Amino acid sequence: MKLILGLIWTLVLHYQISVDFQDHGGSQDKGSAKKQLMNWASDLINNLPDSGKSVTNFTTDWNDGIALCSMVEAVAPGLCPEFNSLNPDEGLENAKLGLDRAEYGLGVPKILEAEDLVNPNIDELSVLTYVSLLKNATPTIELVPADPLQVTIF
Repeated sequence: MKLILGLIWTLVLHYQISVDFQDHGGSQDKGSAKKQLMNWASDLINNLPDSGKSVTNFTTDWNDGIALCSMVEAVAPGLCPEFNSLNPDEGLENAKLGLDRAEYGLGVPKILEAEDLVNPNIDELSVLTYVSLLKNATPTIELVPADPLQVTIF
């Protein structure tokens, strides 16, 4: 079973994640794909106004759901404008909000459950894979940045 899971992860890493970080000549940029994805996510979240959230790993930094909501807002401004007012003690609700908004507004499938995301022992590779889907996502609905009325259907 571990061999099969290892093979699947190798395929995901190669075809879903590493491809995003190759230069136009097909060679890998500096650093591992995991490190580059973390740098991308961290930069994206840190560049949000009033973010107050930083990420340094693909495990515990995502447990309160705020990093996910911040990432969704950064990828599609206006999709999760309340990201900076979320309560870190309501991780499950925050994670559900982020997953729902990513699925509805970005077309990112829920390959994780909110319960998984708030688990302090979450599998790092699962979060890494989900974040890589966000990297490639484009809005599927028309949004007006910083207008919470655009997404009141939730």
